[in-house]
Amino acid sequence: MNRRDLAAVAALPAVVAALMSVPAARAEAGPGPQGLAVAAAERLIATQPARIRRSSRDGFVRQDVVSGTSGLQYVSYERTYAGLPVIGGDFVVVTDAGGTVLSTSVNQAAVLSAPTTPKITPADATRAAQAKAAQVKAGDVAGTSAPRLTVLATGSGRLVYETTVHGGGRGAAPTTVHVLTDARTGATAGSWTGEVSDALGSANTHYSGTQNIEATFDGTQYGLYDATRPGLRCGGMDGRTFVSPDNAWGDGSASSLETACADAMFGAEREWDLLREWFNRNGFDAHGRAFPVRVGWDQSNAHWLSDDRRVELGRGGTGWQASIDVVAHEFGHSVFKYTPGGDEHYNSEKQALNESTGDILGTLTEWYAGVPADPPDYMMFEQFGSADRYMWKPSEKVRSGVPDPDCYSDSVTGMEEHTAAGPQNHWFYLLAEGSKPNDPAHGRPNSPTCDNSTITGLGRRKAATIYMETLNRKLSYWDYPTARFFSLEATAQLYPNSCAEWETVRAAWNAVAVPAKGQEPLDCPNASRVRG
Repeated sequence: MNRRDLAAVAALPAVVAALMSVPAARAEAGPGPQGLAVAAAERLIATQPARIRRSSRDGFVRQDVVSGTSGLQYVSYERTYAGLPVIGGDFVVVTDAGGTVLSTSVNQAAVLSAPTTPKITPADATRAAQAKAAQVKAGDVAGTSAPRLTVLATGSGRLVYETTVHGGGRGAAPTTVHVLTDARTGATAGSWTGEVSDALGSANTHYSGTQNIEATFDGTQYGLYDATRPGLRCGGMDGRTFVSPDNAWGDGSASSLETACADAMFGAEREWDLLREWFNRNGFDAHGRAFPVRVGWDQSNAHWLSDDRRVELGRGGTGWQASIDVVAHEFGHSVFKYTPGGDEHYNSEKQALNESTGDILGTLTEWYAGVPADPPDYMMFEQFGSADRYMWKPSEKVRSGVPDPDCYSDSVTGMEEHTAAGPQNHWFYLLAEGSKPNDPAHGRPNSPTCDNSTITGLGRRKAATIYMETLNRKLSYWDYPTARFFSLEATAQLYPNSCAEWETVRAAWNAVAVPAKGQEPLDCPNASRVRG
């Protein structure tokens, strides 16, 4: 799929399609802001066909309703076409607490009219997917799912098979590769991996000193399972949760797996608390769930396994990669997965923005925790030698002789995802801290801008709130200009009586050279209210 196709799929938004059927989702319509939001979204879908990219063969399934900050509500939907699931047909309806529709975000740019009869067989699709998976990810094929016939919402639609190839071997953790194969021609229409690689008991951690963490007691022994954050537990690579007779965890050493788990539990719990306190978010999946951690992966790395829904921590220097920023980065990928649009990387910039989300949440958690043993900063993974990312100036990191980009350009699309995360990391730093905080001794150095502008930051919490409300509008296709557009929309709705925040968000995007989408307002949408 080329960049022009992706731009068409992700084109900004017209409002979504009309309601054919909307079965019950996690939140039922009824009294309260979420019920009002669902009712308003269904009315909009059913009664405004002129604003909808709807064909006579479309159907819609409500996925979720989530409450954000300042009373904002987000109702997300998936589309079907002739009974087939549509990749890229998703959308989000945004309302206020009273059920007034404020805006919508939608991927699809045109009415679907795709053929629904394949010309190649599922067996052909399986072979094509396995061949593509061998190119994308080394390792033996352990199994392949039955190809699923779907419609890809590019142009007027493209009939494709979606196949999942399970693999592993060569010392790597199990991974999956998802492949889209054109059901008419057999050509590969896209692929992505299911792995994102990157980087009150008493816990004697290695990175954060002595801390309290949650554990459970079964009448005989304690276990590293946090019942207050369901799903969060930690153990070895065999999946067994570590246990202890005395509810004391770790010895502070770099090499101890139990110590690594103590670090991991502390970091994950602080990130959970950050999400709840700052964003009104109930857990990593927004519905009160966390995910397990395994330590002892025999790789110098750490990763979030999206399909298996767990974090695995590998070696780092002389110990294990279990510092706050690493753990919160990996769980940041779960937040990206469980906001609208998911984490399937149908386009490469979305994968970069997922990595940046991990960096942003990892950094915010480090500042939120405020641990003296690990002073907060805007570097990623600096505990394991030299830092891997520098948010104030991404070009400080040089990979194979090439600096990471401070500024956005068309070449970002083809870059490796950690490298391509640079412009959004830079944007977030400018938004939070500004270009001249003049505080390098406390992790806040000055930051160059691509347009030589001077930015005054909004502060970490306000910048974080804007970014989280942007993620709540995320779609299955997501790139830098789209993130810019929806961050401005979120800001205008978060601060309806002010223009300062909106103008700072725009100035920060300009300062990292991310271009405006065609429908972006030329002036603050709240200007008439603020300036009379």
